Amino acid sequence: MVAQRLPDGRWSPPAFIQIGGGSFGAQLGVSSTDLVLVFTDAKGLDLLMKGKDLKLGVDASVAAGPIGRSAEAGVNANLETGVLAYSRSKGLFAGIALDGAVLDIDQNMNKKVYGESASAEDILNGRVRASSVALPFTDTLSRIIPRKAD
Repeated sequence: MVAQRLPDGRWSPPAFIQIGGGSFGAQLGVSSTDLVLVFTDAKGLDLLMKGKDLKLGVDASVAAGPIGRSAEAGVNANLETGVLAYSRSKGLFAGIALDGAVLDIDQNMNKKVYGESASAEDILNGRVRASSVALPFTDTLSRIIPRKAD
């Protein structure tokens, strides 16, 4: 899922996305990865909202997010990257490679949750009400990352 901060400080309802990619070579293992992508500029999110595929490493640079207060991994001190990636893996594989991964909007899931006429752009710009399926997500975002004080 992807959500964005609206001009009034609230979080938009989430739009559903899918991530794809591949790798080649002898591989063996089982893993589960929790992944959070933080878009640091509007360019990548705009591509997604307009229905275009977003290619990480091509359309938007991707780097491991900062760790702790001063340590950093794969990003400069000014956080000059299009997307910061935070991941946690469980299983026999560790880590995740995102260069070359493709993000796109999951239209089928968005239609199931918000109705036939809901576009990703309308969802992410707050023109669609959060459904009961999406409310726990937006409530959690609002609790963890509240509006900035004016």
